[in-house]
Amino acid sequence: MKETKTARKGPVRAKKPEPPKKKVPLPRPPGQEKAIEEFAAAIKLFQKRELARARAAFQEVLANYPGETEIADRVRTYVQICDRTLHPSAPRLKDPDDFYHQGVVLMNQQNLEEASRMFERALSQDPGSEKCLYAQATVFALSGRRDEALEILRRAIAANHANRPRAANDSDFEPLRDDAEFQALVRTEQGRDD
Repeated sequence: MKETKTARKGPVRAKKPEPPKKKVPLPRPPGQEKAIEEFAAAIKLFQKRELARARAAFQEVLANYPGETEIADRVRTYVQICDRTLHPSAPRLKDPDDFYHQGVVLMNQQNLEEASRMFERALSQDPGSEKCLYAQATVFALSGRRDEALEILRRAIAANHANRPRAANDSDFEPLRDDAEFQALVRTEQGRDD
């Protein structure tokens, strides 16, 4: 019997691991690259706070690439954000104070007709609210509704005598400044304010 050589020459060396192969990205479906470019352009408009233009650009991406569901989901989210920012929902008004504050906002925006409606709603719930009466009187004065302004101002002064000097110095009553009835209404006798 022949002897076989089993002797080894030194320690067994493990093979060097092969470097990992670079993963080659799968090719994108046709049109996806263009959809991503347009989406990125819309995002830039969004970041610049050009929301109307951004919304239109997002809508174009949806219209041009309906099959790109992954992008479309993101686009819809951005469209919703644009919509909420561009067209905020009207505040939910419940009590007289809500209507009063909304009326003041509208009055400051020079939307006198809508402000008057808000004050009317507040007064329908709290007819004696001196602040709502006074605000309604200012809206009527600014709107050129003299008789209504004087009538409501009279009620506001009756509810709170501090409204007399306030109205005398309030620029919102400028249209009535030279009116004799207004002057008599806001005039205070010396030492007496009622």
